[in-house]
Amino acid sequence: MILPESIFAENFKDAKVTLSYETLEKLLKKIEDKEKAAKIKLKQDYIFGNVKITGNISKKFAQMNLKVPVSIISENYVTVPMFSSDISIVKATFRGKPLSLFQKDYKICFETKKETGKPDMLEIELIVPVREKGGVQEFTLNTNLLSGGIVELGFEKEIKSIQLDGVVWQKRTGQKIKAALGRFKTLRGELATFKREDEAVVDDSKRVKKTYSTTYTLLSFEDEVATFYSSVRYKILNDQVREFKISLPENVTVNEIIGDDLEEWELKEQKNGFNIYLAKVLYPAIGKYDLSVQYEKTIKNTEDFTAPELVIKNVARNEGFIGVEMLSQAEISLKNVKKAKIIDIQELPEIIREDAYSPFVYALRYVESPYEISFEIKKHKNFQMDAAICDRLEYIHVISPQGKMLSQVRMWIRNSRKQFLSFKLPENGEILSTYLDGRSIKPSLGKEREILLPLKRQSLEPFILEVVYKGPEVSLGTFLAFSKIHHPSVDISASVVNTILYVPKDLNLKILPGVFDSAEHGMNFIEWGLNDNDSDGTRMDGRVNIQGNNVPMTSYNGNRFVEDDIIQEEPQIQEMTVLPQAVRERDKQKKGGTLSIKIDLPKHGRTFSFNTFYVPENEALSLNFITSHKISSRLGKIFIILILIISGFLAKSVIKKPTKIQLIYIALNCILIYFINIKWPAIITYIVLGAMISFFYNKYGALLRNKIKAWT
Repeated sequence: MILPESIFAENFKDAKVTLSYETLEKLLKKIEDKEKAAKIKLKQDYIFGNVKITGNISKKFAQMNLKVPVSIISENYVTVPMFSSDISIVKATFRGKPLSLFQKDYKICFETKKETGKPDMLEIELIVPVREKGGVQEFTLNTNLLSGGIVELGFEKEIKSIQLDGVVWQKRTGQKIKAALGRFKTLRGELATFKREDEAVVDDSKRVKKTYSTTYTLLSFEDEVATFYSSVRYKILNDQVREFKISLPENVTVNEIIGDDLEEWELKEQKNGFNIYLAKVLYPAIGKYDLSVQYEKTIKNTEDFTAPELVIKNVARNEGFIGVEMLSQAEISLKNVKKAKIIDIQELPEIIREDAYSPFVYALRYVESPYEISFEIKKHKNFQMDAAICDRLEYIHVISPQGKMLSQVRMWIRNSRKQFLSFKLPENGEILSTYLDGRSIKPSLGKEREILLPLKRQSLEPFILEVVYKGPEVSLGTFLAFSKIHHPSVDISASVVNTILYVPKDLNLKILPGVFDSAEHGMNFIEWGLNDNDSDGTRMDGRVNIQGNNVPMTSYNGNRFVEDDIIQEEPQIQEMTVLPQAVRERDKQKKGGTLSIKIDLPKHGRTFSFNTFYVPENEALSLNFITSHKISSRLGKIFIILILIISGFLAKSVIKKPTKIQLIYIALNCILIYFINIKWPAIITYIVLGAMISFFYNKYGALLRNKIKAWT
């Protein structure tokens, strides 16, 4: 054991104390533990000293004044949580200056940093409500500040008794109670009051009236203007408010002010370069009220942009959040930030994030006023994009045996802002019908006599525009003819262009080199979003015969693509001798109503399909081809057979004894050329190749046979 030095008298200076080894070992262990504890670094950013609480307690609330010494340890800014959000703070000072408070994680907090190494005094005046729980009137104060200290509270005469929990000891003297706090961080008081029938109603004028506000602002930068969408959330304590005042700089234009039961808003006055606006409500606002303000400021090219501050008048404290988004092609960067700080975008309240159209560039928060936030804006030139695009452009031409042509243009268009489509017909063409997504539309006439067709705007999904017109006659000739079909031109680009040509059954067709390629070397097209029925309500056979070949086509059926059966070599053919009834009636009258009549093309005959990719706007396409009647093809084949037979007789005169192989070759030529549908280039190649084989056989056949016999 250790004895104090004071117990030793002067005559005991030479006295000796004998300690056992066990006692000495305990002393050394205590000294070692004390040194280790001193070396442990404190992990807290701040330390509270002993608090002193004074105030008065009534039947409705407890008014308390807290004085707490606070030691800031961290060199950086720290957030100090104090009370839960249901506590009403009347006044708060730190280091003798008013304190800016904010709410975080349902706690009322403040931010500060270390200035001196000494503790600074935190003084808070607050109101704690008295509530009834289980028939008992009580108040509760939960805070980190209650870590030791004293309590001195007075209470009204109407309170019969008071009992404090969470204290070490307490003593009541008259209408006052004193207590010593422990380490529980909770102060709870139970009240017992006298019940009187004539109990006076609490005078509202004696209650503390305060109004707080929080502003949530979305800042949207556009090409020439910055638009602000601000929501001001008021918290009204012990008061009723019918008028709300806000202030903005004179160079800011207020578009609208919105609120529940808002009677009117007006520009009240102009003072010191600011406009003061007054908003009145029909009924007094109690507890909470939300006010939305939309305002804008012009962006100039020659200067930096300073965000105007929305000043909330007649409030005890205002804090706010600002989310910044960019809707134009400009580049922004923060230049100056005063009395505000940059926060993570995820910390922005949901009320701001849900109204944004573009990703946020910056997120800021302010707790003091006036603040200053300025941006540096670099504008870039906009690249002009197409207002509309045609995903697929389809021309359908039906040619009668007399050469008359009826055509249909179908366009799958996606449009953002284009109002009209410019449609230029080929020479001598005549519009018969115009439909947009199955509904008749009214065409107009442009300055250059082009036809203007109205479009759907803001359309993410493609819509279908259909035009039926009568084109110029096509020369089919008696035996052989060179023909050309001019397509209409439109003022939007097309990704894919497909041409389907229906010709009489007795015609053969060969495309000439040009813009279009035969679809058998290209792709099979799919009508997006269409079922078995076409947009005009009639069944359009998705199986297309291309130059008499077997070509599998695909069609859209429900939610999946299905491959149709391979078509037969000979397509279904039906005579088309006259134009449809609606067209003939219009030709007679040469006039029509305001809305066009639905015209169905008679899609019959031999079918040929051609396509090309990406056609720029206003480019007029043309299809060049050769037509020949089947009788011409047969006469040509007979002519070639005659040539082969004549060649055979000539060969017989040259070769005294023609071989069986030569006779069989000539007979096979006749059969293949007449009965099998072989293209002309293949026929010519076949004849030349056969002639070469015959020539070498006649010249070297005997020599080759002799060598084979000698070898065997």
